[in-house]
Amino acid sequence: MPRPDVSAERTAQILAAAQRVFVREGLANARMEQVAAEAGLSVGILYRYFMNRDALLYQLLVGLTEQDLAVYPELLQAPGSACSKLRQIFTHDLALTLELAPLFYALYARALTEPAMRAHLGVYYEQYVAMLTALVEQGIAQGELRPMDATVAAQTLLALYMGVLEMVTLCEMPDPAARFAAAIELLLETWTN
Repeated sequence: MPRPDVSAERTAQILAAAQRVFVREGLANARMEQVAAEAGLSVGILYRYFMNRDALLYQLLVGLTEQDLAVYPELLQAPGSACSKLRQIFTHDLALTLELAPLFYALYARALTEPAMRAHLGVYYEQYVAMLTALVEQGIAQGELRPMDATVAAQTLLALYMGVLEMVTLCEMPDPAARFAAAIELLLETWTN
């Protein structure tokens, strides 16, 4: 009897372990041996799935960005105001976002010298901006938001979010949820009718 294919399950197991190790140890200090141990695998098995550390880091970045974007198609179709959806986007899973921020920033820094990672982040940001653009367009069509260039608005929202996230992460500001809410409210106040 043939053995069941567990490669997708095993890959997910490794990526979850890698995420925990890289968050705990930092990108510079984490080793493949630690990832293998965290996943409950031998180093040899780990290398069957990821031929080197770069391949693991790339796939980790892909997984994190796909996970981030996965919640938005449903949100776009959900009932409710565009402003409430925008608030929800920038405050959903805030604790997880803050926990993973150092890992994301380390991966972003690595993307400066890794063309495949940089290209993937470019696609990720294009998709994120497209989703935000669609929400802004919904708000304009519903008369909730004043007419504006929806793409520029989306890029501004994303820049604001990334900037606040960076400040909260690097400066250890108290009450990050309040910081995010205040930043979004400030911008939305100028956009609403």
